[in-house]
Amino acid sequence: MIILALRTDSPVTELYLLHDTEITAELSIETGRELAQKLPALVRDFMSQNNVELNGLDGVICFAGPGSFTGLRIGHTYANTLAYSLSAPIVQKPGDNWVLDGVGALIAGENSKVI
Repeated sequence: MIILALRTDSPVTELYLLHDTEITAELSIETGRELAQKLPALVRDFMSQNNVELNGLDGVICFAGPGSFTGLRIGHTYANTLAYSLSAPIVQKPGDNWVLDGVGALIAGENSKVI
């Protein structure tokens, strides 16, 4: 299972690529107020650098918050659009263990469809 996890609650955007339960790549980059403009290309380039096609994703995890309302909304909108276009399951999780909790939810068959 190939999973993309993203966190957009602060000026620093975090992306994680997982193969099953193992984080195989991660990126933290300051996007600040340009998040909406930069996020699609940022994800595309991140996936490409790790030799994974977007259409190869099996699931999406998004950080649920708390954090910047606008940043969370931008990240959730992008994640929802990506999951919908790929017919991939999507979940959101809060807290310090949001990535691992999200992986567990996807493996258990959860699919919020819209977060």
